Amino acid sequence: SNPHMVAADAYGNLYIADKASHAILKITTDGLVHTFAGTHTAGFNGDGPATAASLQLNNPNGLFVFPNGTVYLLDPGNHRIRRVDTNGMMSTIVNDPEPNWYPSGRALWVSPDEQLIYYTHEFKPVPPSILADGATVKKWTPTNGIETVCSKDVGLRNPANIAVNPVDRKLSVTARAEDDTTKIAPGLFRVDGPDDRVR
Repeated sequence: SNPHMVAADAYGNLYIADKASHAILKITTDGLVHTFAGTHTAGFNGDGPATAASLQLNNPNGLFVFPNGTVYLLDPGNHRIRRVDTNGMMSTIVNDPEPNWYPSGRALWVSPDEQLIYYTHEFKPVPPSILADGATVKKWTPTNGIETVCSKDVGLRNPANIAVNPVDRKLSVTARAEDDTTKIAPGLFRVDGPDDRVR
């Protein structure tokens, strides 16, 4: 149902961000598919903590899975990043108040100590266009909250993934820009500082 991202834990379980089904699915090693988080109905019914399958999601399209099975998920329709612990309890970690966050932007990365989160979101289309009006990269820490790393002005379009180089700690972002017929906007970019990206 429009799956957008998949990741695995160290036990061989697969987790799928199933955007149009408004749920995170889990495929266990016996080949069975389970609803891991979300109710399959778009909406918002609380931040938790509560069992992950009892809380609604809205267009979840990104996730980050730790080896032990802790899962972070991007819930862009609700402007939130959620955490599901190994006991299946979900809580909201980040509540981004940006009013123009379009329900898209699948890139999500979480540090091993869970004290740093990078994520992306796209902006609502400006009519008559139906395409997202650019994207931004943000980071969250418990100390400083939400900070912008790359603003919309930098020119990222349809960011699809984020990774942090474990050696130099530099952030890399892919931009799909699938609507760009010139193929100028798509690429892999390294972020060297605020609003400083290098192809």
